[in-house]
Amino acid sequence: MEERLKPYTLTTKRHSLADSATEERDMLSIKPVRYNRVAGQKGVGKSLPRTGVQHNLMGRTTFITSKEFSIATAEDNPAGRLVDMDVEGRDIDFIILDTWAYAATSLDLDLTLQLFTSYHNCMSDFCSEDSRRLKGLIIAPCTDPQWAAAVWPVLPEGMPIDDSDLEPV
Repeated sequence: MEERLKPYTLTTKRHSLADSATEERDMLSIKPVRYNRVAGQKGVGKSLPRTGVQHNLMGRTTFITSKEFSIATAEDNPAGRLVDMDVEGRDIDFIILDTWAYAATSLDLDLTLQLFTSYHNCMSDFCSEDSRRLKGLIIAPCTDPQWAAAVWPVLPEGMPIDDSDLEPV
């Protein structure tokens, strides 16, 4: 990690009950907003940006599980996610790899489109492990949505609009 980013680096640890492995990962945390409202309760005061390296749920959540689980199933371990789905009895998972896309609207549109393309490629790779069970979303930039009434799916050459492969869309 670059030296100037160290003040904003949050190191997280992930533990696996399956093989007692621990994995550390670094992520950037820059001025996270911690919401004072607790689910099921009326708001308490206003939300203020936090200082230091932390995330918006720090101290608000506790990870408790009685079943073994795979490491990094949210980012780069779709095979492990499928195993966990089997253990938990889930047939289909809707995948949102990350929530960074909301911040992309502050960037130049060309850069935003490049990021969205990368996201779609990553989603395609992740879900291709078993596309019947791992499902994702398509990001459509809405920089100027006042004129829009629909999203136009651009089909590969030769694919008819009623192709059954398009059913998810």
